[in-house]
Amino acid sequence: MSNNIEKDIKQKVSEYYKTIDNGNINDLDNYINPIVDKWYNKTNLTLSEIKSQTTEYLKKYPKTRTEIQWESFKITSLNNDYAVSYKMIYKILSEGKFKNKVYHLEINAVFNTGKIIVSVGGKQPINLKDETVISKIVTINN
Repeated sequence: MSNNIEKDIKQKVSEYYKTIDNGNINDLDNYINPIVDKWYNKTNLTLSEIKSQTTEYLKKYPKTRTEIQWESFKITSLNNDYAVSYKMIYKILSEGKFKNKVYHLEINAVFNTGKIIVSVGGKQPINLKDETVISKIVTINN
């Protein structure tokens, strides 16, 4: 795997989370494929559906922070895509409404050759209190 590919995908991942943390929904076009095979706990979503769900999520939780644990970042070449896995700490900041929520997540994603997300999923490690699949973008249905 070339260092340029790894550097490019790391940059895309970093920019993607900054975009979400800043609430720039319209910029998701730069990071997500028009149709996504898997989006956390859902399948075959359009970018438009993802944007709509993201908007609703950010209305409920407008302040978030993402800390990627870069030492865990791994890329594997697939036929014409790249499987990417990494750990991250995701925080929902309270703004005084509730106690900050902190999630330690393991993310598995697939990027195409254009370095655009075509599939993504995540889970919280089993040894933590809540085993629920946590979606940064999609509202969690309890």
